[in-house]
Amino acid sequence: MEHEINILVVEPGRPPRPARVDNSLETFSQLVGGELAMGCFLPQRVMLLYNEDASRQGLPPNRCNPFVNECISGTFLTSFVIQKSLSLKCSPGFSPPPADPISRPFLVGKE
Repeated sequence: MEHEINILVVEPGRPPRPARVDNSLETFSQLVGGELAMGCFLPQRVMLLYNEDASRQGLPPNRCNPFVNECISGTFLTSFVIQKSLSLKCSPGFSPPPADPISRPFLVGKE
């Protein structure tokens, strides 16, 4: 089993950045700054990992999630699901296309 994976780290007000991290729930939780929550969006097979309590913790808005018409607050991680188990993978250097909603920072009152 691979111990490190390629992901995108999406921080509020910044463009997504690729990162290679340890493939563990503990690492993902540390990166998002709290209790980990996950969502998988099909058919794109995109996995979002985010801080479940980000809004209650007062973390800044990050991106609008077009799949559920909500705003994601705080830092979140994204990758592709490549198996039925929690296996995530992005190619090194991957970044979403400019038209992708994840690539655009959330601007309060502008979206």
